[in-house]
Amino acid sequence: MVPKFWQSKTGSSGYSPLCRNEWKEDVCKKPCRSCQNADYIPLSDQLILDHFKGNHILGVYPLLKDNTCNFIAGDFDNHSGDRGALSDVKAFYEVCQVQEIPCYVLRSKSGKGYHTYIFFNKPVPAWKARSVAFALLQEARIIGDDADISSFDRLFPNQDELTGKGLGNLIALPFQGKAGKAGHTLLLDPSDYTKPYNDQWEALSEIKRIGESDLDSLIDEWDLEPKKHRTNNGEANPDGWLIEALKGVDKNIPGRNSTGTKIAGYFVNKLPKKDILTILTAWNTHNAPPLDESAISKIVESVYRYKKRNADEWEINLHFAGREKSCAEAPASG
Repeated sequence: MVPKFWQSKTGSSGYSPLCRNEWKEDVCKKPCRSCQNADYIPLSDQLILDHFKGNHILGVYPLLKDNTCNFIAGDFDNHSGDRGALSDVKAFYEVCQVQEIPCYVLRSKSGKGYHTYIFFNKPVPAWKARSVAFALLQEARIIGDDADISSFDRLFPNQDELTGKGLGNLIALPFQGKAGKAGHTLLLDPSDYTKPYNDQWEALSEIKRIGESDLDSLIDEWDLEPKKHRTNNGEANPDGWLIEALKGVDKNIPGRNSTGTKIAGYFVNKLPKKDILTILTAWNTHNAPPLDESAISKIVESVYRYKKRNADEWEINLHFAGREKSCAEAPASG
């Protein structure tokens, strides 16, 4: 299954799987996820060549049917112009180097962000790849209670398991012809991450992959678990959690920042930012001791930085378990 980028005359855009029956009258029944007549076009040398030439933009669904993946990618964006995407990428790369995990970096096709990649020598369970990636991000102080507002947006794959209701999220393939002419979507030289390797094919041929056993070592060392923060009924949070959270956090219980972020994450798509700030300010009066006013503002800004279409998709640092989007709705990164 090969997703291809499209853009309408009205300016809307997205990715859809290439299908032989697309737009055929009385045959095409979009959305793709529920169409019984889907006849997907497989990846071919010609499709890849046209992507290299810049004739179109292709993507890839990282999460396979058996909930494994061949790579884990991180998306770092600076579309607002006030995020240190490059410094975040360098910090993540350095942590990977310390842990002896080969990490590779490309500039996104927009040129305003970066994608980091860790490749595996064979498909590994997505939960293992994602658990380790989040732990590396926390080690680099890019996410977590003590992290500044960062450029990190999401991981690909963005969920541990497929729900059967869609195809999962996707990421644009590298080496796109038009973007490549500007130095984007190409492997970057880690000496400063400002210039691509002169010989992309040589750099590609020298990519190193790690195995599942390498992930297992870190999982054991850092005591990581799958779906660590879900309840037994599969929901992200138990009934009544919000009422309990709004009662405040006692000084003997750690987690004021994480609780505040969790509350803000719940309201992020329900209320304006100023109202969320008001709620957190009131909640903070019940904390013992309360957080600084600047910390409350930082929590709200951080949540809006990671804002998703559905608050239940919040996955950063134990807040909300994600729910997979359909092929038409799945967020993509380029």
